[in-house]
Amino acid sequence: MLTTGAYLIAPLSAYGAGGRASYEPAPGGTGGPFFLEGDVP
Repeated sequence: MLTTGAYLIAPLSAYGAGGRASYEPAPGGTGGPFFLEGDVP
């Protein structure tokens, strides 16, 4: 089970195609839902 967050490849991000979107679990909930934190290169 994923509990720390994830980086997903984003086709359209602030850094162009192939950038990553960072997702973090909801506070107090390790099983989801996951919320977008922002884009990373």
